[in-house]
Amino acid sequence: MILTIVHILSFIAVGLTVFQLLPYRHWIFRAPEYMCTQLLGSSIVLLLFECIIGFRQGPAWIIIMALAVCIILLSKKIYPFTRFGSKSVPDYQGKSPEKKLSICVINVLQKNEHYEKVRSCIIKSEADIVLLLEVNEKWVSNLTTLSSSYPYVINRSREDTYGMLLLSKLVFKDFDIHHIYDETPQIECILRKYGTDIHFFGLHPKPPVPGESSTSLPKDVELAATANRINELSYKDYLVVAGDINDVAWSRATTKFVNNSRLHDPRQGRGMITTFPTYAPWLGFPLDQIFCSKKFSLINIKRLEKVGSDHYPLLVELNLEK
Repeated sequence: MILTIVHILSFIAVGLTVFQLLPYRHWIFRAPEYMCTQLLGSSIVLLLFECIIGFRQGPAWIIIMALAVCIILLSKKIYPFTRFGSKSVPDYQGKSPEKKLSICVINVLQKNEHYEKVRSCIIKSEADIVLLLEVNEKWVSNLTTLSSSYPYVINRSREDTYGMLLLSKLVFKDFDIHHIYDETPQIECILRKYGTDIHFFGLHPKPPVPGESSTSLPKDVELAATANRINELSYKDYLVVAGDINDVAWSRATTKFVNNSRLHDPRQGRGMITTFPTYAPWLGFPLDQIFCSKKFSLINIKRLEKVGSDHYPLLVELNLEK
């Protein structure tokens, strides 16, 4: 009985791993990509059980080999985002940052009413730029007290959980709002700091989950279009893309985006720093992400305290290098 259950669970683990390799956009095939760490842990445990309980049975060896292959594939995917991987964004080497740029990403959860927690988080972060997601007009009105600290604002509030609000201590040289897929907004702006132009993109594409989108098409299209837009820019020495990407860093779409845009992920070599969901930390998906161009070094990247949302805020501190 126990061996039968182990076999069934092993088949499920192998099946979910194989699904990730198939080139289909339906959420059934893309959702397993989010669970690589959980699948890896499960596959290792199941492999041990198969070896201990079922080693005398011929079919068990087939399952053992399949699990071993899955473990190799999953490990290869997530290895760059462990502390053993190489750092895509180098550490800042100075004693005191000379040209610091800090960005905070907060998915507030539209129905969340802990406004004071979010305000306190923003003030404590001392971020230059704060990107707030799932913002509606009620959220905007409850954050107006921050106007003295963040006088520059881009507001695209909505009532469908895809509103965006960008608060900045830095003046906007230019900005635009794109609607790449299904009217979901994306912010593009140019800010000035240290006499330098900094290009910024704020994203929040729809995830491939029932109730939002049955496929990964909205997310894939927005990431691809953003990479194309970045490649069209004549000046991109200092460029940052941030937001709730609704995707994990090792997925096919995000990997393709990073390769095509030639941006760098500060998580690589530093751990996954998961931001969702707050109510089940053991799941741990790094959905909130920040990517940057090569002329940045990393001062710090960290997850901030809960603010009543299902996402943790993410703070990244960069230094502009020559």
